[in-house]
Amino acid sequence: MPISPSLHSVSLPPTARFSDVVENYAKYRPHYPSNIVAFLKQECGLHSKARVADIGSGTGLLTQLLLDHQYKVFGVEPNLKMRKKSEELLSHYSNFTSIDGTAEMTTLSTHSVDCVTAATAFHWFDKEKTRVEFSRILRPDGFCVLIWNLRIVEASPLMEKYESLLNQYGTDYKEISPQKIDEKGIGKFFRPITVKVASFPNQQRLDKNGFLGRLLSVSSMIKPDHPQYEAMIQAAKDLFDEHQENGYVDFIYSTKCYYGPMKI
Repeated sequence: MPISPSLHSVSLPPTARFSDVVENYAKYRPHYPSNIVAFLKQECGLHSKARVADIGSGTGLLTQLLLDHQYKVFGVEPNLKMRKKSEELLSHYSNFTSIDGTAEMTTLSTHSVDCVTAATAFHWFDKEKTRVEFSRILRPDGFCVLIWNLRIVEASPLMEKYESLLNQYGTDYKEISPQKIDEKGIGKFFRPITVKVASFPNQQRLDKNGFLGRLLSVSSMIKPDHPQYEAMIQAAKDLFDEHQENGYVDFIYSTKCYYGPMKI
């Protein structure tokens, strides 16, 4: 039976939702495939040492990949705890700048970046305000790239049952799940340009602690003070035990990229 949203605070704004899952998010969310960088170079003309604004950068999962390839990256993140975690993890990169800002108000200068990225974050943004802001901060003909790590639910019985677990114990998971990409809305966001799409295979191998941490990184999951929290944890442990091989399970993803220049 789904958990009633009234039993958990689901009225938090998007910028505050992840404050209590930061550690699990940083440790157990999947990274992005490294071949995305070659894709950015080829399809978006992203030359070496280009300036990239990574919007909703969170704990820096995509940011770090871009930094490793020598891009100058502005990590724009409104959530204080998420932003502080990225600053901690990425402090040794001289090409990283942490920004307290939002997709709708980045605080970046006009025409100051060559590319804007948003990794598993765009579904939280105010689309019309974000469209204006991205167009403002991008150089003329600069590219916007929207990226999601999407679980392939039908890839295995484990993936199907994990999705059921999220639906059962997520207070508003059905409403906010990034699994349900609004492609029509994305097309409208890029108008009058026709948005292009690319997909990359991605996989994550998890031990039991990682499996539980991956579950607890989801903002809509019930919290330790909820009466059904222990039941959720036990159900997750049972699911892992049912499908583990040599102490690990595999999560299968498709990393999907929507991209194009921004013109208003």
